[in-house]
Amino acid sequence: MVKISVIIPVYNKKNFLNRCIESVLNSTFKELEIVCVEDGSTDGSIELLQKIQKNNSNVNVFANAKNQGAAYSRNIGITYARGKYIMFLDADDYLDANALEIYYEAMENVQAQGCFIRFKICSDCLSTEAGIIHEYQGIYSGLDLLNRFVDNNENFLYACNAMWQRKFLLENNIRFKNAKIGEGGLFILEGLLKAERVIYSNFAGYYYMINATSTSKGKNALQESAIGQIKQIIFMIKNLKVNTENKEIAHFLDWYIKKNIGGITNLCINENQYVEKGFLKQEDVVLLSLIRGDYLEKKLQIEDGILSIIQQKKKMYLYGAGYETFSAIKYCHQMGIEIVKIFVTSKDNNPDNIYGFHVYEFDKKLIDDFNIPFVITAHKKHQGAITQILRENGILNITNV
Repeated sequence: MVKISVIIPVYNKKNFLNRCIESVLNSTFKELEIVCVEDGSTDGSIELLQKIQKNNSNVNVFANAKNQGAAYSRNIGITYARGKYIMFLDADDYLDANALEIYYEAMENVQAQGCFIRFKICSDCLSTEAGIIHEYQGIYSGLDLLNRFVDNNENFLYACNAMWQRKFLLENNIRFKNAKIGEGGLFILEGLLKAERVIYSNFAGYYYMINATSTSKGKNALQESAIGQIKQIIFMIKNLKVNTENKEIAHFLDWYIKKNIGGITNLCINENQYVEKGFLKQEDVVLLSLIRGDYLEKKLQIEDGILSIIQQKKKMYLYGAGYETFSAIKYCHQMGIEIVKIFVTSKDNNPDNIYGFHVYEFDKKLIDDFNIPFVITAHKKHQGAITQILRENGILNITNV
């Protein structure tokens, strides 16, 4: 009888496949199957998988007609899996020989619907335990454990971060949503919202390998990551709308938006890309614009003389913490301009950080280069006084917005 199905999506991972699959075959737990979903690789991965399948009766290989992404491939794996429990494993990662046995026994002992795990981040030069690093004893509802993860600032939104009861996934129709990066987080959140019995194992039996070919390291990774984060936020907002008294979801949203606001506000996506990026409903488009702060954005008007210096230096200082500061930050991101520092006259009634940038109380000693322009983003009623402060301190390249 198959008790655990290990699902491995494969796309151009030929060089890692033997290590990955052998780590499962060499497990101390033997009542398992490996479900490999080949996703249109061009590096010979399919031929290697077929060879491995031929020599191992518990390895099953399924091939997508074309490249569909990890989310689609994992869903195919769920469809064909036969085990009581499901574990997701990326093709460039591998498992400790004892991992499956330890996680299986932990779930069986209490009939858990999900078991969250600790993992190790590995590369050629390091190996360190990461992910969920605090201890969680006992059985929790999914919402209770979500709340505790947030309180402890855990990194838990990864597809491979838990073993799941297959019956629980099927009965609750939990599947991966279509996203290049962040689809694992959506899956984890949906599982936590619906689970009544979840546990945690502190055994770090999953080895997460850092390598340059990973989807999360690609040239568009930061953009795709921000899109994934926004989709997770929209998903939780919609669940909060249904469960209006749910403090755990509100707590998560407050924590997660603050944690990721820098990348989200710097996201470059225009109206023509909404459908392409998976924002199909008008409700999602409005929420996307609200989360990014698009309705606060104001077109910067910078006088030509100062603008030419900014374009030459590729740097600017900002002075002020008003809503115009947001527009200036987006402008700098889009134009490839470095914000050296953000100043205010007094820290009283001003934030410590704005979208990930530390806010400094103005001090001449903190200015690195007096030729870099200052853009005043404070309210108009303060701009005259700020201009005078800057000129008195020897700064000449000043403009207001």
